[in-house]
Amino acid sequence: MARCFGLGLLLFAGMAQVACAATISAVLKPGYTDSSSNGFAGKVVELTLGGPSESFFGTVKNWSPPAFDILVNQDQSLASGKGTVRTDVSQTGTLAANNFVRYNLTSYSQLYTPGGGAAGTPTSVYNSAYWEITVNGVFNWQIFDQDPQIRVPSNPDLSLNTRTFRFVKVVGGVESAPIASNLVGTGSLSPSGTNLTSGTYRLWYEHYDSKVRDSNDFPLKENSTNLDIRFDFVSEDGGAGVVPEPSSVAVFGLLGIGSAIAQWRRKK
Repeated sequence: MARCFGLGLLLFAGMAQVACAATISAVLKPGYTDSSSNGFAGKVVELTLGGPSESFFGTVKNWSPPAFDILVNQDQSLASGKGTVRTDVSQTGTLAANNFVRYNLTSYSQLYTPGGGAAGTPTSVYNSAYWEITVNGVFNWQIFDQDPQIRVPSNPDLSLNTRTFRFVKVVGGVESAPIASNLVGTGSLSPSGTNLTSGTYRLWYEHYDSKVRDSNDFPLKENSTNLDIRFDFVSEDGGAGVVPEPSSVAVFGLLGIGSAIAQWRRKK
């Protein structure tokens, strides 16, 4: 019996070392589609003499976390010059080592006329995509949003640069009302929350650059801004399909051993 009890203690100790079953992962997906249903991160709208026209550009490539990578990077030649979209991503922290995961995103939305070009044509460049985040467990969260830096509404030859975002849950393919958002596109709100449960979530952003260029607008000033989201592990989720906590598994194991010992003693 002492041997069996010792075995139970070893089992409990071993199970206590099992890593948490909680998981979290994210993938960046494009915010726009064309008539062929291909996904793109960028959109440009030009107000020309023939009326407004649209161009789509900037496909989102696959990402292998946690390494830094440039997932979108493309220039588009326009009647008014050149539009540029770019999106950088990386990951810091892991649940196994740090009990937190942070996804880092820097978006670029730029319009400029190298050497002059067709001056005075109103054009807007949009960079839009979203993190699709799969959560298994209970987490606290915080969004770190940086105020877009190049924004001079008093001078029409400079950028009107904004970046909106919204954080939503997806249930049955339908997005909820925003859990958190910045729909104005300026300022730094850095919203946070507690006890976010298992499910699918999206962090949308749209980085917008509207300019009327002239021949003096050179060299290019880089329009970029950061948008990061962090998840801190709280506990396992008790919902269906989630692996039980290691301590619970160990307790059930000990109960099973106890039952076996009782049966053995009765037989003796």
